[in-house]
Amino acid sequence: MFKLRVLGGVGEKGRVGFEVLIDGKKMVLDYGVKRKIMGGVDEVYPLKASGELDFLFLSHSHLDHVGAVPLLDFSYIVCSKPTFELLKPQIKTWMKISGKSLLNSERYESFLDRPLVFKERSDDMRVVFGKSGHTVGSQWIFLKECSFLYTGDIAIDSSLYTFDALPRANFLLVDTAYGIRKLKRREELLNLVDVKDKRIVLPLPRMGRSQEILMELLKNRITPVFVDEKIIQGFGFLRKYEDWLKVKIDLPDLNTNLPDNLPYGIYLATDGMMTSGSSVELYRKLKDDGDTLFIITGYVEEGTLGWKLLRQDDRTISFTWKIHPDVEDLSKIIKMVEPEFVLPFHSDWEDLEELRGFSERNGFNILIPKRGEFINMEGIS
Repeated sequence: MFKLRVLGGVGEKGRVGFEVLIDGKKMVLDYGVKRKIMGGVDEVYPLKASGELDFLFLSHSHLDHVGAVPLLDFSYIVCSKPTFELLKPQIKTWMKISGKSLLNSERYESFLDRPLVFKERSDDMRVVFGKSGHTVGSQWIFLKECSFLYTGDIAIDSSLYTFDALPRANFLLVDTAYGIRKLKRREELLNLVDVKDKRIVLPLPRMGRSQEILMELLKNRITPVFVDEKIIQGFGFLRKYEDWLKVKIDLPDLNTNLPDNLPYGIYLATDGMMTSGSSVELYRKLKDDGDTLFIITGYVEEGTLGWKLLRQDDRTISFTWKIHPDVEDLSKIIKMVEPEFVLPFHSDWEDLEELRGFSERNGFNILIPKRGEFINMEGIS
């Protein structure tokens, strides 16, 4: 028996979650939230799993993959050491920023006090893991019994994070966050920040592309005026897990205090969607300043300040720093895995329609399951 159920993340960004039943064993692959500013809790959380799990697999520690974990019942967690170390801090972050969106606060509070059983390997089925290149600790998982590969969030050409080649699999559950778009090279961001008479604000997450972007700036001898202390703290975490990195971390002294006079230059602030932190503080100080440029480098949820600025403020531009596969990467992944069936996640419905055409041109079958339905995967093979 091999069945799969979409709990969230198909036809939408965020709140990724998949329930898998294999020969009497039950597991969930990730269980995240959507940082929805507008709407009710039903738009924030994935569907409930159908009972207690044998184990929970976490691909990495970002909130859209782990933010709803306290709502699950499971025997143990399978993930990397970095992901496990970041799990409870991320849950605390969600509790702090979720406001009225927090569902079942008692479960969240008890989760923080609860001793968790963590394993790097599963006792219940034969699995293979590999580094996915998305962030420190991010992994893909391959279930041998059913030839099923879940990429989690994946970046095959990160300049900082290690990527392990993917195995061949009949079923591929793959990150398609950018649909079939071809993105600009990461290095082209340097052209946007090479401005001498501007204050350039880059709102960034605490961990992930923030460290990649700072390393790229320093490699090209561009020293920011300000780097949020939380981003620097992220490097401290990376040094603990250098086997997940392609390069050795060696940072110069950087200013982590906002200057009073805010001179021209580059400001690396948190957070990426501009819902809290130094990015909001900088916006408040510079909202009427004509010499300021805000560069949004990732996805911003509807209703966040970052989302509003992209639509209402001509001082704000978007430059997607690639941390997911674009169409060229997706083609390489398909070539590596040679799947018969592909299930895309992290794409909205418009992108999914374009992916249908992509699948026809590249010789594989695309599956777009309805949310909440169990699919008999053996029945479609």
